Amino acid sequence: MGTYPIIGISMYLAPDRELSPGTRLRGLEGQDLVLSTTDYAHGIEQAGGIPFLIPPVLGNDTIEGVVASLDGVLLTGGEDISPMHYGRPAEAGIGRRVPERDEFELKLLRTALARKKPVLAICRGMQLVNVFFGGTLVQDISHAPGSIDHQGRATASKWAPSHRIQVRAGSALAGIFSNPETPLWVNSFHHQAVDHIGEGLNVTAHSEDGLIEAMESKDGSVLTLQWHPEMMFGHMPTQIAPFRWLVERAEQERTRTE
Repeated sequence: MGTYPIIGISMYLAPDRELSPGTRLRGLEGQDLVLSTTDYAHGIEQAGGIPFLIPPVLGNDTIEGVVASLDGVLLTGGEDISPMHYGRPAEAGIGRRVPERDEFELKLLRTALARKKPVLAICRGMQLVNVFFGGTLVQDISHAPGSIDHQGRATASKWAPSHRIQVRAGSALAGIFSNPETPLWVNSFHHQAVDHIGEGLNVTAHSEDGLIEAMESKDGSVLTLQWHPEMMFGHMPTQIAPFRWLVERAEQERTRTE
């Protein structure tokens, strides 16, 4: 590998309106904050890429310029997505939403796809991709009959497996893991899920209760996961595979266009 691929990582937005003196870790009253866990950056670095954090406060022209300088994009976890983006009213159980982040990441995704940059989308990121492609979400899976616990055990470590998923044979996801015929154990920290699937996406994994755990775009440029491999790879090395997929795909696309 020559120059390491640069991977843009979307960040959390904590608006000043939500920050009381007791919850503000940094900054002053009147200031919005942008945040990221280190797990995502470590995943990109471990996979051979350069992590580049993208604050969710940029204008359209700046987004274009940033994406033009990147080789790939990682959409991260976080808050619920406003149901206005998929034409539904808010339902019981929906959680915290940050409209500014929704708008920013939809623009970021649109720009990345237009410039043919590969995208890895995790948890909220997967849900955002589905909404972008015209799909809808289950706003709170605790209301879904037969649902297992997808929100993690309170006493479990972030990397601890929560349940198994079955990966579809022949999918890109199956190809990046060394033993795709064996159900994968994954962690789980989500209360929303994909409902109706967006146009142009294929489902590539389900949990034991039937919830969608992974999808990929039909052109192979987007890989989405409902679980959090960035929390797992330090203890379960096979979980670095999605980050390697992103970095390697970014390198291939960059080489193709040079």
